[in-house]
Amino acid sequence: MATEKNRQTRNHTLLKQDEMHADKEAFETINKLTKCDVHPHHDYAYEWVDHKSFICVVCLSETHRKCEYILDLYTCTEIDQEHLRMFAEIQDKLDFLTSKTECSAKEI
Repeated sequence: MATEKNRQTRNHTLLKQDEMHADKEAFETINKLTKCDVHPHHDYAYEWVDHKSFICVVCLSETHRKCEYILDLYTCTEIDQEHLRMFAEIQDKLDFLTSKTECSAKEI
């Protein structure tokens, strides 16, 4: 039975012991950057677009269940994520302009 590689790791290759860099600081830094600040035993799994931050599965279930614009990092392609970021930015601009228009209308 053939196994299909995960889409995110399809092009990854494992390093042999003699190919590992002597300085492991880069690997440790990358590992720290992928861990949740609130739940350090969990990797980031979602992007919270509204607040331009990342959250883990525990954060999602505990405090972000009702939030909009949360992207699953494992299912969205980079192009999908970029499009959703663009839409979120456009929505922010529209909200700002709507607010400005309402303020101007009140002043008039």
